[in-house]
Amino acid sequence: MKVSTGIAIATLAATGLAQPARHERHARFHESKRTEADKFEMVKRAFEADNVLAKRCGEWVPPAPGKYDTFQVCWGTCAGQNGCPGAAPAAPAAPATPAASPAAAASPAADTPAPVQDKHVGPPQQQQQQQQAKPSSSTPAKQSSAPSSSSSGSSSGSSSASGGGFVGLAYNDAGLISGDWLGGNAKWAYNWGYTSGGLSSQLQYVPMCHGHTDVPGFKAAGFSKDTPLLSLNEPDKAAGDGGVSLNPSQACDAHKDAFSKYSGNYVSSPAVSSDGAAGKGLDWLTSFQSVCKDAQVDFVALHWYGNAGDSADTQASAFKTYIQTATDKVNTLYPGKKIWFTEFAAAPITNATLNQEFLSSVLPVLQSSKMVERAAPFMVGPLGALGSNTPSAAGKVLIAA
Repeated sequence: MKVSTGIAIATLAATGLAQPARHERHARFHESKRTEADKFEMVKRAFEADNVLAKRCGEWVPPAPGKYDTFQVCWGTCAGQNGCPGAAPAAPAAPATPAASPAAAASPAADTPAPVQDKHVGPPQQQQQQQQAKPSSSTPAKQSSAPSSSSSGSSSGSSSASGGGFVGLAYNDAGLISGDWLGGNAKWAYNWGYTSGGLSSQLQYVPMCHGHTDVPGFKAAGFSKDTPLLSLNEPDKAAGDGGVSLNPSQACDAHKDAFSKYSGNYVSSPAVSSDGAAGKGLDWLTSFQSVCKDAQVDFVALHWYGNAGDSADTQASAFKTYIQTATDKVNTLYPGKKIWFTEFAAAPITNATLNQEFLSSVLPVLQSSKMVERAAPFMVGPLGALGSNTPSAAGKVLIAA
């Protein structure tokens, strides 16, 4: 697969296959050391496994009506370019960023993807300097403390998550989540979107306002007040790198607009990556809090990915250090607020044996943390290590937690 700025093209002999279904949200590559052949094979496997696409916000594009001997994958904001259908969405005008928030000023404009390097699509290698009472299946989620009145953050919503439980499932295809997935301790799920796609009613569905272009539909959905809600997905990262590319001031406007009618709900911060570069990850979150002190933030959503090539033990140790680093930072920015880890995995993210060992080590730490309220590793489906129709070794560790 050739990876260029915002575009990925793949060709596959697949005559006679049915047209793949479109999904509102798609999984993305998080692998940082894949060869071009590896990446092509990953898309091929995804195509053959219930047509789950290997990139969020993309769509399958047949070269001609009724012919599927080749296919094209159109990434992120490339709509209208190089044969991909549709017009590229217009980015909103960025409001002036206060001088006190240098990270915001340095961040890319809304939904303008940074060039994607040929070496990978997904989060960069995590920096080493980032180093950083288990509930039963019927036990409700850990309860958070009452909202803080500190000027460090504002909240007019719920003080804790209603329903659900500690363990969650990140997914793209709700049809995969049945059988053994529903017999364990997983009690909630999300899919980077705000419609469940037919998720089993045995799990609490947690909607997300993925990016600024989703705000109108998200507001119109009219979720009940007992539904926890997730905010923007990795605004600190470029669109071609799995994020939505908003600086803190732009994200503040989108966040306030999206949740303006959900003041009674339990609302997350924008979910940031674990990238340790300036203006990314926790540094971006710090700038967001600085320019958006009056925004509703009832809990903080975070992501983390390990380094491909490191052992499970090494990656588990790095994640445990990050958990402590993150909890210290959140305590400073949003005193009294809880954390949800809504994406995390050891790399390679499709290695079930590696992630079995990784999850066995880190889940008890997450569950014992007074700050961590929920956790959902990446992900159910062929692009993650948890398994598809049935849980893998790593998935079994998760649903038994």
